[in-house]
Amino acid sequence: MSNDFAQWAACSLKREELAERLAMADLDCQTIAELRHALCQILRAYLEKFPASADEEAESPLYFCEGMDVEVPVDARARTLEEFRQCIEEMSGESFYLHYVAPRTRRGQQSNDFSVWLENNLGLGALARKINEIDLMDSTLDGARERILELIDLECGSGQRARAAGASTHSP
Repeated sequence: MSNDFAQWAACSLKREELAERLAMADLDCQTIAELRHALCQILRAYLEKFPASADEEAESPLYFCEGMDVEVPVDARARTLEEFRQCIEEMSGESFYLHYVAPRTRRGQQSNDFSVWLENNLGLGALARKINEIDLMDSTLDGARERILELIDLECGSGQRARAAGASTHSP
């Protein structure tokens, strides 16, 4: 199950069909408003199909929470891809989440801070797109971080090879 609503429907309501539908809700949603709309549609359709389930009590309640980003400045800055890689490697899980996951939930943004910075400041659009395409449904945050580091290493390696090739063509 991919979200708290689906987990709750499966475990507390014992409604696998509903849980499967809820689990799929966030796959195509780019904003919180879209997700809210999708969840409401799924629930309405389910209640139309199973109206008696509206009055059934769950084994345990679903506790709604509200998230809030708290920005705390840290002494980390990057001006090059190598510095950027070091920051990614050393940053806390909370900081990684704030820059990689949270931006997609704000203002309909469809990217992450890392990809935006790489494209706008280093001109690395291809790397930015590869990082943006990492699917968090198939990975953990640590797995996403490792994949980003791998992609940066590949980019650094190809950049070094290109510089070396350029140097060899200009040598006597």
